[in-house]
Amino acid sequence: MKIAPTAPINATVLQIALAVAATMVLSTAAHAAPPLTTDDASTLSPGMCQLETELRRFRKRDELDVVPACNFLFDAEIGIGKLRVAPDVGLRADSVVFRFKKVISLSDAPDWSFGIGAATIRATGGESGTRQNLVNALISRQLGSTLLHLNLGNVSDREAAPGARRNRLFWGLAAEREASERWTLLGEVYGQKGLPETAQLGLRWWALPKYVQLTSSVGAQRGQGRDGRWFSFGVRLESGGPAS
Repeated sequence: MKIAPTAPINATVLQIALAVAATMVLSTAAHAAPPLTTDDASTLSPGMCQLETELRRFRKRDELDVVPACNFLFDAEIGIGKLRVAPDVGLRADSVVFRFKKVISLSDAPDWSFGIGAATIRATGGESGTRQNLVNALISRQLGSTLLHLNLGNVSDREAAPGARRNRLFWGLAAEREASERWTLLGEVYGQKGLPETAQLGLRWWALPKYVQLTSSVGAQRGQGRDGRWFSFGVRLESGGPAS
């Protein structure tokens, strides 16, 4: 699909927007519920589906993710969605996101879980800078009302900028704490080798338990000033989970 310009083309703004978006999408393409970027070592229950949407507002652009996912085959979570980057000045860019996640059993300890995740992003309309793949190892541990997550993986960037590594280590650390039956507090830090780290704080609220969840966060990328800060709002719809 060809992207129609919304304003006179500003190549520098578009290039920066696509580069940052690709970094965030590959960290979010296999993530737990928004607004977390770091993934958890769990999947949807067999036969269950969800739809996640998240809008991030930066100083000079908006980013919108729409990713439906289901667990229908091989007890794995599979999602196919879309990312839209809309700079205030320049072209709008659309990309297709594919993601896969599966839990593997390596321990009998109930407070530990392990998984693997993979994701790919491909631009529609022939834009450059968005041909990337991610393979990720996922570890989660439950500590009372707090759930911790660790991600370690590799990003393969087929159109890396001059001087940048084509293959880069990706890492992420996150914590979720249940403040009540409906509210969850979130915090995380993540990054790729050779790129500035990013941190954010967020909230989740079950508007309709097991069916509708609202999310929000504030975050910033180190060294990017006001242009690297954002506010997000998301909606997560679930099919209700297994029957009780």
